Amino acid sequence: MVNSLLCTTLFLGWNAAAQPPVTGYTQRDLKSQPPDAYQSGLLLMRQAKTDLDRAAKNPTPNPGDHYRFATAHGELDRFQQAWEDGSDTRSQLNDAISHLQLVLDWNHLSPDSRDLLAADLERLRDFRVEHLN
Repeated sequence: MVNSLLCTTLFLGWNAAAQPPVTGYTQRDLKSQPPDAYQSGLLLMRQAKTDLDRAAKNPTPNPGDHYRFATAHGELDRFQQAWEDGSDTRSQLNDAISHLQLVLDWNHLSPDSRDLLAADLERLRDFRVEHLN
């Protein structure tokens, strides 16, 4: 009796250890499934801000360029904060898009920076249509 109880306990303990832990969250392979809208928004903002920062590091003689970079970055920050808070984000996204467009229209940019920021702007516009309409 003791041996069968010990064997049963060992088997159940081994079987439980082989199972993934129950955390209340479903685990998913992020490589095979697209991220949800929330994560997509965060990734998009992070990429746009990184590209904006990279473009701003190039020396420019025009002080207006620095102002437009800073303003566009600030608007992306405001959008990200509203997105993370779950607030209404449409107006913040519209402002971020407008200021990023001003950077593209008026700033002195390298061709690579211009291409990256134009792609970011297009993705922000697509995101607005897909998730905020």
